[in-house]
Amino acid sequence: MRAGTVVAAALVLAAAGCGGMGKKLGFTDEADKDWSANNSKAGGMLDLDAPQAVRLVKFDPALAPPAPRVKVALKNEGDFYDIFSVDVEFGYPAPAESFAEYNPEIVSIDLPEFKKGDTVEKDVAPPQGVTGVPFFARIVTTKGKEVRMTTGREDFGGGRRQGSLLLGGRVEVVAVGGSLDAEKPTLSFTLENVDSSGKAVGDLRYTVQFNKDGKFLDLGRRLSALRPVGEPLGEKGKSVVLEVKGLETTPVSLAGSKPVLRLTQ
Repeated sequence: MRAGTVVAAALVLAAAGCGGMGKKLGFTDEADKDWSANNSKAGGMLDLDAPQAVRLVKFDPALAPPAPRVKVALKNEGDFYDIFSVDVEFGYPAPAESFAEYNPEIVSIDLPEFKKGDTVEKDVAPPQGVTGVPFFARIVTTKGKEVRMTTGREDFGGGRRQGSLLLGGRVEVVAVGGSLDAEKPTLSFTLENVDSSGKAVGDLRYTVQFNKDGKFLDLGRRLSALRPVGEPLGEKGKSVVLEVKGLETTPVSLAGSKPVLRLTQ
């Protein structure tokens, strides 16, 4: 997904991709707007479904060039998680021809083995290759019907829509295959190294969440635990196919659900 998973940003993503003449006709001038209220504020609890309980201890955006980023600290005040995931949305100026207020760039925070009482701090930068200065940054959670489903790369009419970016923008999902509606569901993700450094990514672990009717399905510990991808991901341009195992034994139907892939090392 970008797991995604996950967010009200899914609607904004769709809007940002729509063509139009909004700014060309002078309807908006977003660069002059004060966006500071959109930055997340530290201290409160994230908007999560019970029994999840995670506090945003720190959120310090430093968005000036040349290297915008935000320092995030999260404290688990709820149950143990095999992997806990939220996203940071960076809001960038939208293209001049777009009616969208801003262009969202999403970076996932994936915390494996997040124990009750643990506080984890992350330094989060926008995805590789994104230029310019963001208006704001905020935490967006994996809750509700607006989940950012993991999607593959698509080519169309002389253009390309990027697939979901994972692992801080180092890995792109270039294809999603299989059938969740089948009697024995199947699902695969083709992962490509798009790291600008050119270095190999190496061994990866994964889990897949399935969101259906606005809620994540409980597949039990065996299917939700982190598992090895099975083959290391090589240098830039190399790819591996991740075949999700065990879906034929799920206790609930996966038909109509949105898969959200999460990766960690």
